[in-house]
Amino acid sequence: DRCRFVQDASRPGRCRSAQDSAVYLKTAGGATPRLCSSENKLKTMKTHMTKIQVRYFETDAMGVVHHANYAVWLEQARTEYMAAAGLPYREVEARGLYIMLSKLEVNYRRAARYDNTVLVETRVTELKSRRARFEYRLTLEDEILVALCATEHFCTDHALKIVSFPPEVLELFR
Repeated sequence: DRCRFVQDASRPGRCRSAQDSAVYLKTAGGATPRLCSSENKLKTMKTHMTKIQVRYFETDAMGVVHHANYAVWLEQARTEYMAAAGLPYREVEARGLYIMLSKLEVNYRRAARYDNTVLVETRVTELKSRRARFEYRLTLEDEILVALCATEHFCTDHALKIVSFPPEVLELFR
């Protein structure tokens, strides 16, 4: 279960997945990390960390990560955030909903290159009945800032009609 976390002494204030080190979690107010499982849905989550290893095919002729890959990384980070919060995206679709992208912002600060490890810190910064804003901070392992990003989303039914987020979904994002 990728949503089972244990304390990681090498990264104070964060947790790492019990199965691998690809997912980190930081709880509200820098509090002691908590164990999380799909049965014990985490409602105090403020940030979620996703670890991405840059693959060779993600780079261009200059050896720099091509800009199109950032959108894919943000989707991966957002999907892992939702799963760690207790709502895998597959469950959203099973409820007859889609969370659609309406806006994508990327402010590049430094190049990421092949074999770099990029940490994507994800958090929800704005939540309305029909709209959610996620913000992302991408850094290298030595905390060098790579990019600041944001995505905005709205909720639709499967007929693509805009609808409000269900209350239980809003609660998970708070």
